[in-house]
Amino acid sequence: YLIERQIETINQTTRLSERLGITTQDLAGLQYAPRMTGGNVDMLTNFLQRMVRTVGEAQYGLPIARKAISDLGIDINKLSKMDSGEAFKAISAGIKNLDSPTQQLSLSVRIFGRTAGNMLNVLKLGPEGLTKMGDAALACGYSLNGIDAAKAELAFQSITRLSLISEGMLKQLAIQLSPVIETLINKFIDWGTSGVS
Repeated sequence: YLIERQIETINQTTRLSERLGITTQDLAGLQYAPRMTGGNVDMLTNFLQRMVRTVGEAQYGLPIARKAISDLGIDINKLSKMDSGEAFKAISAGIKNLDSPTQQLSLSVRIFGRTAGNMLNVLKLGPEGLTKMGDAALACGYSLNGIDAAKAELAFQSITRLSLISEGMLKQLAIQLSPVIETLINKFIDWGTSGVS
């Protein structure tokens, strides 16, 4: 059960990394960081999705998003060409370099949404700190590379196929036994009601 659960978790991480445009290794490093800094790892997915949306809005010229990115001193054209992991590190550098905690929180909220305060400690790590967190995640086996993720994906598909085959066999058994079950139930009803006039 524990192995199957880990394979499922790895598969979910892989799918999430594909949706967000980030490597599985970088995503695992980002998931590791809030665990180590008191952030909320459960909010990370929404946090990253909001960042991707904000970068897209800034790229298409929406003024609020464009201003938030430019207030960090980041070129939106360069940022929009980065994968999500690189973009997160670039934004974290901008947040870290701001002078006041108020500015850090304000711009974090504009880029990542209202819950940004829960991840501010992660953002303040900056690119170097995030890289160290990623390295630590890799060293302790928490992070995985694309090859390992692909192996887990194949195992997940095999488990799913086996589960579907088992389900299909049970369906076929139920279909084959249905007439027998119906006959037995009818005989039981006849027997139970035969003494009733």
